[in-house]
Amino acid sequence: MKENFYTVLYMVLIAAGFTGVTSGVHLLNRERIERNREAMRARVVLRALGIEVRRGAGFEEIEQVYRQRVQDTGRTVTIREEEHPILEGLDEQGEPMGYAFEIVGRGVWDAIRGYLAISLELDLILGLAWHEQNETPGLGGEITREWFMAQFRDLPLPDEPGPDGRYVRLVPAGVEPGEHDADAITGATGTSDAVQEIINHALGRFMQAMAESD
Repeated sequence: MKENFYTVLYMVLIAAGFTGVTSGVHLLNRERIERNREAMRARVVLRALGIEVRRGAGFEEIEQVYRQRVQDTGRTVTIREEEHPILEGLDEQGEPMGYAFEIVGRGVWDAIRGYLAISLELDLILGLAWHEQNETPGLGGEITREWFMAQFRDLPLPDEPGPDGRYVRLVPAGVEPGEHDADAITGATGTSDAVQEIINHALGRFMQAMAESD
């Protein structure tokens, strides 16, 4: 009987030990994953605003730059029934330089999320950067490439959307882009259409939110 008792006790202690270690590792990884996610989101906000962060910067450095250069305006914009804070980017002297807010919509395969930055005068897109997308690599996935996002830096915005309700268009190859246009991704019509819709929907809601807060 004693031997059976010690055997059972030994098994219980071993199981408890493994459970404790597994739980500890899970908790540690969960915290690290969450911090990674927040750091990535902060970097994307900064990138959209055109604020440089050193390549290879760690959590602390990214968070420090974010705290120094981004603040919450206290205003929000509702996109896809989600309420997002309107952030304000600051220049190196601490003066406001533009707004940034999260944009979201449906891509070809899953949700696409990113940040769009707009000038204080609401007449320029300062930048665009993504933090979540599952588009086809080499095709729709090109939206995360520098060449694609660079098109939106300092892209002029019209005073009013066009008759089709769009502020900007993604035009296919062979079509000369206008003042408010950017090049679509060749071979990825679905993703290009989705991104065009995401940006224009977000711009419409943002402009409305800013007008209502004046």
